[in-house]
Parts: sequence; structure tokens; C-alpha cells
Amino acid sequence: MVAVRTCSECGTQTESDERRFCQACGTALPDHTQPTTAPTRTEPESDSPWHPLLSSDPTQIDGYRLDGRLGTGSFGVVYAVSDADGSLVALKLLRPELSDDRRLRRRLAREAEALRRVEGDRTVKIIDVITEGDRAYLVMELLEGSTLDDRVEDQGPLQAGLLWFAAQGLIEALRDIHAAGVIHRDLKPDNILVDAEGAPHVLDFGLAKPVDDSEWDSSRIEDTTAGEFMGTFAYASPELVSGDPDRIDVRTDVFALGVILY
Repeated sequence: MVAVRTCSECGTQTESDERRFCQACGTALPDHTQPTTAPTRTEPESDSPWHPLLSSDPTQIDGYRLDGRLGTGSFGVVYAVSDADGSLVALKLLRPELSDDRRLRRRLAREAEALRRVEGDRTVKIIDVITEGDRAYLVMELLEGSTLDDRVEDQGPLQAGLLWFAAQGLIEALRDIHAAGVIHRDLKPDNILVDAEGAPHVLDFGLAKPVDDSEWDSSRIEDTTAGEFMGTFAYASPELVSGDPDRIDVRTDVFALGVILY
């Protein structure tokens, strides 16, 4: 039996007694839990460095063998997979119940385009993106480490030296992202991976948008309806909360960085 808590804001379920905030939207989770029977993993591997596969997970996607789960979100699941050569990479799969949503498939295409534009070593490298067919997914470089959210949950707030080191890395990340003409729009601790040396890497560009729409393939730009909120409320700037896409610029990411460091 696994204790499951449901976010009152977005409905995302969290299978953890230790996590205090929703990994999807940042809302504080309720104290009470509801017991549920968790799906069993496909093949037990006690020494696996990632979470086991669930019985509902596929074991193979095209030429990729799924080895374990790296994380989950509102729209997709990220897996550790082995390619045809045996190399480990990460695969972000759109949830099966959402796979017919053309808007979400465009998000995957936009995420790939955003990551391809960003240079430097503070993000991940894109390997492939598939948005047509039965399954929509993104294949990218696999980085080892834990999210900043998990690091703080396990070890508490970063001390001065580590905080300064993380801040420098995140400033460099935003410099590279913005120099590429990209606005992340969803910078938060759960989208920041901290590697073994403590260096941060910005992940999940699913809500990214171009600084200048004319520089991107128009078919990959999501038309945000006026008044529609996109992002994570706990780290959202006032202009992001307003839902006015014309007010959003790189300062939205800078605001989120300030909240994270605070």
C-alpha cells in the first residue's frame, strides 16, 4: 500500500509521505493521505538508480528499452531508457490518455526546438522528437542527479556556499536560454536538476516560448488565450498570472529565479 495525496489545486496525485508540495503546480499538499494499491513494477531490480517501472508502463518504445522512471508530471512521464547501442538516454512520453491532444504534441515539438537553440551545459541536449504516430515523445541526454526540490526536501535549505554556487549556475543558465531567444516560463525547483558536483541544469521546456515569435516555426508556437494562466503559481510573476501573453518577457524567468533563491 502506498499513501497518495491529491493536490487541491490541479488534482495531481503524489505517491509520497515526505513531499510537502505538489510537483506539478507547487501548491502545498494536504496532510491527510488516502491509501491505494500501487501498480507493481515490471521487473524488480533492487540496485536500480531510478524508480521502478509500473505494470502500466510500456517496456519498449520503438527502438528504446525502458529501464526505469525518472519523474512524472501533469502531461508526461520521463523514463531512463537504453537505445539500440545500449547507451542510456532520457525519454519523455506524453501520457497515453493525452496522446490525442494536438496542442500537447505541439508542446513537445516546441520544447525540442527551444532546447536545440540553447547552447552551453546548463540544459540537456536533444536527441530526437516524435510527434506523429500512436506515441508522442522526446529523447534527450540523461543527466544523473536529483531535482533541487528533492535536494531541499532531503537536506533542507542550501547553505550560503552552496546557495551561491547554485545561483551562479542558474544565472548562467538563464543567460544562455535568453541569449537563444527563449523564455522558459516554468522555472521552479522541480525543473532544476542538481548533478553530483552540485551544478544546476534547467529542465522541462514544455511551456517555453520565443522572445520573438517570428524566429520560430509558427506551427510550433502555442497561441495562449488571453486570461489563460500557464506555469506554476508559486513561482509565477505578476504578468504570468495575468494571463496576458503580450506582457511576458525574459523578466518572468528572472522573477522565478528570485523566488527560488529566496
